[in-house]
Amino acid sequence: MDASTLKSMTLELNGRTLYPELENCLPQYAKDLETMIRGVQKLSQNFTLDLEPAPVFSPERK
Repeated sequence: MDASTLKSMTLELNGRTLYPELENCLPQYAKDLETMIRGVQKLSQNFTLDLEPAPVFSPERK
């Protein structure tokens, strides 16, 4: 996920704009967020169907 995607998702899903001071942190946050999402997806594949968490939204997986 790139920073511009994260920024647009924040605006679209939360209806909020980011503080300008935080925009320079977006590239690192986007990188860390994608790593975390991949980890959750991998872990969830081991869950039985009745315990499986809801799917994690990933913009590149449409």
